[in-house]
Amino acid sequence: LQAVAFMAVLYPFSLLVCIYAPVKMSRIMVFLSSILCILWSVVFMVTTALVDTQPYAVLWGLSESSVSCLCLCQFPLSRPVVLRVLVLGTGVCWHSINLTLRALKGLRRAQWANMFSVLYAVPVEAFPVVWERPEEAGGGPIRWRKDGEAVQSEPAFDPFCLMDEQPESAWTRAIIAPVPVKDDSRLTVWEPYLGTLDMEIGW
Repeated sequence: LQAVAFMAVLYPFSLLVCIYAPVKMSRIMVFLSSILCILWSVVFMVTTALVDTQPYAVLWGLSESSVSCLCLCQFPLSRPVVLRVLVLGTGVCWHSINLTLRALKGLRRAQWANMFSVLYAVPVEAFPVVWERPEEAGGGPIRWRKDGEAVQSEPAFDPFCLMDEQPESAWTRAIIAPVPVKDDSRLTVWEPYLGTLDMEIGW
């Protein structure tokens, strides 16, 4: 009953709200759409394997001299076809579960949200990535970057780029360290996140 209420009432209502406020509702709609895909994939697999057992028909016409007829053959779905359909439904369900969990992570706290189209699990708030050469090596900007230029400012690209091209790359490793926000910018769980969480990916 809850699944039916979700598919028939909650999701259409959320879709209407998304049309009114698409930016604010984007991650929520990904979350709800993934749940909808999970439910429909389960319904599809159960219907194909247990409920829909009616035979299927192939029809063709035949005409000889003055006689014409319509011929048909009835047959059920073969077991390999049903198995392939079940594998397809299982794959869709598994992918939808993964997408649901990625959306849920961003809904809990906005600064730890991951992107959906990029599969590495680095929070969006880690960008822009800024780090410099070690102090014992002279400090300053890294090779291929100028002073004041971020190492990587595009969230869709590798945050660890250029690390292997530095002279000290054989003796260094990447560290992601969270930095606490200021007391006046801490918000409750259900309030929108308005500040920035400084993250350093350094040596």
